[in-house]
Amino acid sequence: MKFPVQRLISAAAILCLLILVGCGARGPVGREVAGSVSFQGTPLATGTIEFFSPDGPAQTWLTQVANGKYFIPGASGLLPGTYGVRIESVFVRAARGEATDVVPKVVDIPAKYNSDTELTAEVGEQAQQTIDFQLE
Repeated sequence: MKFPVQRLISAAAILCLLILVGCGARGPVGREVAGSVSFQGTPLATGTIEFFSPDGPAQTWLTQVANGKYFIPGASGLLPGTYGVRIESVFVRAARGEATDVVPKVVDIPAKYNSDTELTAEVGEQAQQTIDFQLE
């Protein structure tokens, strides 16, 4: 059975198209970012860290801080650029003489690190990065 030249050319064109589609750009790839957070020389026991784009809500990542460490996986991570950073730590402190289910929440991180943040971070091109924060 003879294979017509026209079919061979069509099959080759389809194969090339499939290869090109499979090798095409997949869009922006995030960076894995991890680091430490300390406050007055002590690792932050618990809290959150938020990286936000100063250009608007398009890029915002919020993750937990535990035992002074945080981690943002690369698959959903930060794109290269400059970010504002908010760090919060809200813990519960039991007041004397009060029932344990009625306890005030105390924010122990100054506003200049969260609601009125002065913090920024630069995320580079590397796939994995460490960005540490030492708060006073």
